[in-house]
Amino acid sequence: MSFQGQTPPQQQGGQRTGFSSLPQAAQRTLITIFGIIAITAILFGFAAFLGSATGKQLFFETSKTVIIVFALFGLIAYAFMWLNVSQSTNPTPYELAVPIVGAIAYYAILFLVPMGVAYAVSGMAAVINMTLN
Repeated sequence: MSFQGQTPPQQQGGQRTGFSSLPQAAQRTLITIFGIIAITAILFGFAAFLGSATGKQLFFETSKTVIIVFALFGLIAYAFMWLNVSQSTNPTPYELAVPIVGAIAYYAILFLVPMGVAYAVSGMAAVINMTLN
């Protein structure tokens, strides 16, 4: 069987052009710079949105809902921890402290996180307002 009539496949040129022609270090540098620009634009856009009346309303209404949901999850987790302790015939003080300390820590975090988020959001909005004015 003879294959003389077939033409060999075209070989692509050895020249690379565009972004791929740059050295690898330059490629990484450009990708890093564009990534930083994109992340900064996203953060500033999000902060500007949260600085608007609509953004504040949506954010704080959503935050209230999320806090209520987490509070209910905390109650459920507390119930399971207490159920585990109540099945013990002779619980030690450590076993009794686990659900109580766990519930206190959980609700302390649940109380502090929204305050921290609100502080960060108001700070971002204040910086955006200062830079725009």
